[in-house]
Amino acid sequence: MKGTENRHLKQINPIVAFFYGTDINLTIDGINLKLFFELRVGLIGWACLNLCYFLKTMELYTYRRLSVCVLIVIQQILHALQLIWYEEDHRINDNRKKETIGFIRIFGSLCWFPFLWCLPCQYLTLANYPIKNFYIIGSIIVFIIGISMYRASHNQQETLRKLCKKNGKSMIFNDGLILLASNDCFLYRHPYYLGYLLMLMSWSLPCGSTSVPWMLPTYYLLVICHNSQSEDKVAH
Repeated sequence: MKGTENRHLKQINPIVAFFYGTDINLTIDGINLKLFFELRVGLIGWACLNLCYFLKTMELYTYRRLSVCVLIVIQQILHALQLIWYEEDHRINDNRKKETIGFIRIFGSLCWFPFLWCLPCQYLTLANYPIKNFYIIGSIIVFIIGISMYRASHNQQETLRKLCKKNGKSMIFNDGLILLASNDCFLYRHPYYLGYLLMLMSWSLPCGSTSVPWMLPTYYLLVICHNSQSEDKVAH
């Protein structure tokens, strides 16, 4: 097992080190554990839960109306496939490279991430009431808009990142965070966050006003606000 230790975490409390980690590039036989848990094991767990809800839906609604859960499962599978297809973007992302790996990150990838993202599917599988066509059509439209904005802005960000690094237009701060010295980075950051949030909202939209399925977009809205404020402070 090999790893690159973060110089700011060399002398912290062992308990804090266990939960947050001290290595930023922990590998075993060439396997990057950060990407392994986040983009492989985490997605596998998410896919398995979705498959369980899909099979349960088929069991309950075989000779009746198929639940809208099938639609949400298909949308989430499309999102998972595009994450796997563009895995290299996560591998070379400079900000992700500086994040340490510890118990919290591994626990989140194995438990928090799969179960949180499956809340809409679980609710739609167990809830036995008709879903209006308005919500179904709205979910499809919002998802298409969201994933298109998310992928287009992400691709543009990666293109600008490579171009600015090649031309020496990136800034490296004391904590290792790398930002582009170009306003285009922040221009494409906002549709990236908005597209991501629209995708999450499209999965909770068929659930109506029930609070539990909306925990997913609410949680990530808080995460997005926190990340946006942190990036703005660093940039200024």
